[in-house]
Amino acid sequence: MTVCASVGLLFSLRHRREPNSTPPANGSVTVRGQSFQRIPPTPTSLATIPTLLTELDDPSPLVRESAAVELGELGVDAFDALPDLKRLARDDPDEEVRRASKTALFNVRGGYQSWLF
Repeated sequence: MTVCASVGLLFSLRHRREPNSTPPANGSVTVRGQSFQRIPPTPTSLATIPTLLTELDDPSPLVRESAAVELGELGVDAFDALPDLKRLARDDPDEEVRRASKTALFNVRGGYQSWLF
């Protein structure tokens, strides 16, 4: 549980915004990503696994990273996510998504590391 809490804290620090800040005008922040940040987190349950699996293929790195973190919080219950998490940990262009996927892999495996991802 400590790993999940640490990832959650790092994730919130990475994506923290000032209270009255406006998104950049250059369009680098998508409306979808902004909405994702504004929606309060809901408890993750086994019923949300299919949704999280589809979010792992989302074009937004923020959505992919959040889905990986939530799957990691489910631990071994999210075992079906292993192939997708391995793919993201190895091939995703965003460093934060790769890092979150590696942590999620560790948690989904029940705290066991793999040298192959």
